[in-house]
Amino acid sequence: PMLTSELDYRLPEDLIAQRPAAPRDSSRLMVVDASKGTVEHHIFRDLPRFLGSDDAVVLNETKVLPARVSVRRPGGGETELLFLRHLVDRNGSWEVMARPSKRLRAGMTLAVGSEELRIVEPLEEGRWVIAGADVPGLLRRRGRMPLPPYIEATPEAEAAYQTVYAKNEGSAAAPTAGFHFTPRVLERVARAGARVARVTLHVGIGTFSPVRAERL
Repeated sequence: PMLTSELDYRLPEDLIAQRPAAPRDSSRLMVVDASKGTVEHHIFRDLPRFLGSDDAVVLNETKVLPARVSVRRPGGGETELLFLRHLVDRNGSWEVMARPSKRLRAGMTLAVGSEELRIVEPLEEGRWVIAGADVPGLLRRRGRMPLPPYIEATPEAEAAYQTVYAKNEGSAAAPTAGFHFTPRVLERVARAGARVARVTLHVGIGTFSPVRAERL
């Protein structure tokens, strides 16, 4: 069996891009031909050259919520909530991840400016059920984009943290592989004869959860 430790590697911080390529489709594209055993290096806008009528491009139309909200606890002090998903079977409650989490208690009221949220109950691993009068409106008014921790939270970075085809709001993180698409690339994909399929798959807690097993 493979050990989780075999996947560890050091990633120097100066190799983490803080800004996307501009334009987005000018990022690099590695093309691996499995039948020939060859590797070629291209630019992402070249993608349609490798597609034909037997191919399909699947786009995840999920849209990222401005899901990060800073709240004040009753005794003072701040906690950051990351709204993960709407619990449709729980009368409008939401599942959130809290940081720090240890000072929170069920029944506690959290303040967001003049608005309030109520903690309903704890879940596992720093997650809680939260209720409020108008959570979607609160997120639009007070929320910030849930950038990964290794990206500096600038207005420019937050504005770029969405695919060009994002449509259906509900994700706590972006499907980042789609960042490289631009309208002109999508147009050329269709012109190449490839089928474009559109799905909505919201990104949730799984993208944040660490792998805890020693053996995969």
